[in-house]
Amino acid sequence: WSQDTGLPMSPSMPRELTHRAEYPTRMAFNPASPSKFLLGAHGYFCIVDLDQPIPEHSNIFPPDHVRARRHVPRARLGPVDDEVGPGRKRKRLYSSTRPAAEKSGNFTVCLQYGNMLFMDFIADDEMVVVEQPWMDIVNALPDALERRIYGA
Repeated sequence: WSQDTGLPMSPSMPRELTHRAEYPTRMAFNPASPSKFLLGAHGYFCIVDLDQPIPEHSNIFPPDHVRARRHVPRARLGPVDDEVGPGRKRKRLYSSTRPAAEKSGNFTVCLQYGNMLFMDFIADDEMVVVEQPWMDIVNALPDALERRIYGA
C-alpha cells in the first residue's frame, strides 16, 4: 500500500486530512478487519481501508458538524440573495451541500468525538473512546487570585 501511494504520501492523501490543523497521534486496529485501521487525533479519527483506493476527497461524519465546514468556490454558488439585512452575514455553503465524496467510505473522517484521551478496540468490532469535554476542564480550574480592573 505504501509503495502504491509513494513517498511522501501527503500529495496522494485526501485534502480533508492533509489540511487539518491537528495531525494523527494514534492508530487503532480492529481484530475483525485486518485490512482496516483508524488514524486518530484529539478531535477526530479517520477510517482507512488498505484494500480500497485512496479517494481525492474524504467523507465527513456528521456532515453538518461545526468543524466540517468547508468553503465552496464562488463558481458553485447559486444566485446570491442580497436581502440579507443590516448586520447579518450571508450564509455559506458547506460540506453538506457539496456533492458526495467517494462512495467507498475509505478515509471517512469522524468528528463526533472531541478531546479524545483514549481510543482503541476492546474486542472484534467493539471500540471504546474516552473523551474529556472542555467545559469540565474549565469548571475544574480555580478562581483567579487577583483580578485587575483597568480604567476604573
